[in-house]
Amino acid sequence: MRNLITTFFSALLLLGGVGCTHLGTSGFAAGRTTEAELRARLGAPDMVWAEPDGGRLLEFSGQPSGTFCYMIAVG
Repeated sequence: MRNLITTFFSALLLLGGVGCTHLGTSGFAAGRTTEAELRARLGAPDMVWAEPDGGRLLEFSGQPSGTFCYMIAVG
């Protein structure tokens, strides 16, 4: 019975991790990574926000399946 419970919870943990998403943002460096590199790696942003100083804020969202939203300032 103990093995059955252990197997059940192990399978539950494994299946719970299958739905997780990740954009792959490792390797970006503030001040060095260009907008072209961001777009090449992450694709088109979901939204682009204009900043008062002329820069842009790029929104890369993992929602609704994920629980994160990356806001990356460029310019």
